[in-house]
Amino acid sequence: RSTCQAHPPATGLTINAAPAAGASVIEWQGCDTTNGNQCSLEVQQATTVTAVVGFPLDLAIVGQGTVDFSVPGIGTCGASSNVACVAAYAAGTTVRLTATPAAGYAFRELTGCAPVAGMPGVCDATLDAALSVQAAFGREVQVSVQGMGTVRSNPAGIDCGADCSEVFADGTTVNLSATPDAGWRVSGFVGCAASGPNLGRCTITANAPTSIAVGFGRE
Repeated sequence: RSTCQAHPPATGLTINAAPAAGASVIEWQGCDTTNGNQCSLEVQQATTVTAVVGFPLDLAIVGQGTVDFSVPGIGTCGASSNVACVAAYAAGTTVRLTATPAAGYAFRELTGCAPVAGMPGVCDATLDAALSVQAAFGREVQVSVQGMGTVRSNPAGIDCGADCSEVFADGTTVNLSATPDAGWRVSGFVGCAASGPNLGRCTITANAPTSIAVGFGRE
């Protein structure tokens, strides 16, 4: 909504904007000075004042990595950031975020935005309201199996045969349990110390990329 009004020359004028809940003025055009939702100017001639109303995108980062923004906003994020930041965008703007892990880390998830099919680590955020987005990076644990049996993790994520890798939050304690098929037995772990019944378990701390080999042999 806009209002036009005539003022005598050299008139000091203050304009106050009243954005909808959750929104704010992210940019004024045509003002001498601004302060949040307020614009001040001295009217010397016909003047156009524009208030660009938008919403903030709050980015949180867990682990170590960088998030790139397809459209730089107004705030502390810039075109990319590896720390928590805030960027404001005009209402309705769609921003594509791309998460890239630091060396030794792997991408875990982006939450608070719409994932792009077939593009892990990429999502779209449409600023029709204030948004909070979290990019999470962690440590990848990979398991390989020789022989016939299954290895599962606690916390869940690895179920190998079928799913043999998972990215866990940095520092997570991961318990691996090996279950042999009928007629087979656990013959050993490589990459962590076996323990438990029939030496069918091992525990690691996911603080670096880790590869574990599990062997099953005939009874």
